[in-house]
Amino acid sequence: ILAQVLSLDRVAPESEKQSTGMTRNAITRGMIAINRKGKEVARKPKATRKLQKLRPAFTPGRVVIMLGGRFRGRRAVFLKQLPSSGLCMVAGPYKINGVPLKRISQKYCIATSAKVDVSKVDVSAIDDTHFRKTKEDAKADAKLAKEISEGRTEPLELRTPKDKLAQQDKLVSALVDTIKKDAVMTAYLKQPFSLQPNEFPHLMKW
Repeated sequence: ILAQVLSLDRVAPESEKQSTGMTRNAITRGMIAINRKGKEVARKPKATRKLQKLRPAFTPGRVVIMLGGRFRGRRAVFLKQLPSSGLCMVAGPYKINGVPLKRISQKYCIATSAKVDVSKVDVSAIDDTHFRKTKEDAKADAKLAKEISEGRTEPLELRTPKDKLAQQDKLVSALVDTIKKDAVMTAYLKQPFSLQPNEFPHLMKW
């Protein structure tokens, strides 16, 4: 059967199409499959990716503890679930504990009982495109890595577009103003999470 499939021309004659019922193009595009009995069967279309369901504990303003990545063990404020990727958008914010505006999966977060008022924080203007890198960014990063490996001593320049910086500043400034009103919450967000001997996460009340 495999030899017959490979011997088919790219554009098969009408008589051959009627006899085989398929062309090589149809096979290569994945439209037709051959089962164990050698019969042609239509390939089922792939299921579309569904948006990850957000856990009920993740509500806007909820303080979460990040368990993975560069900022593991740090606390951040959950702002919203991004519509395209389903990831969580969180912020430390940076001016308080050094955690910038970033995306993270809810699998790597623990939702605590602490909550911040984010009613004055507008997050509607930021979506997944805000965090994506363009081809120009990738080329610039590769060029910068090469220069650093060759011994670059000049200071690095910030390449983030001005419109993105303006959106971040507007969002983060409103969040910082709200958090700084509560001295206890400010100290809580600054304190990194860690486990001491004889402390078990499954017995803790978050």
